[in-house]
Amino acid sequence: MDPTILEGEKFTAEMHPFQPSRGDLVIFRHERILIVKRVIGTGGDVVEGHDSQVFLNGKALRESYIQHSGKAVEPLNKFGPMKVSDGQLFVMGDNRDYSLDSRDSGFGLVSVSDVIEVRSDQPLWLAL
Repeated sequence: MDPTILEGEKFTAEMHPFQPSRGDLVIFRHERILIVKRVIGTGGDVVEGHDSQVFLNGKALRESYIQHSGKAVEPLNKFGPMKVSDGQLFVMGDNRDYSLDSRDSGFGLVSVSDVIEVRSDQPLWLAL
């Protein structure tokens, strides 16, 4: 999640149910590991990517929080279009060139019911 959460940093999250929205940070369990990703698309959205740009419902996203720290491998750079089913989330890491996320068919979409909680409009406490 560079540059939002750096390797070795610690954070706490207020845990309570909520309906994730685009741009929110979410914590969920994937293959018995807790993962933090950013919500890009929700039910009914169409997400695709090419030329290091993400498109949501046909419009390019403006994302000040992302980082490109290397040359992305083709499956991460070009994907979709993918329609997000109701009750699912399309998530991506902020370090787009090295993030295992919904762009990868082996990772896939995340069920809303698997989300634990962190909202972008609430404090995210980091301990260095």
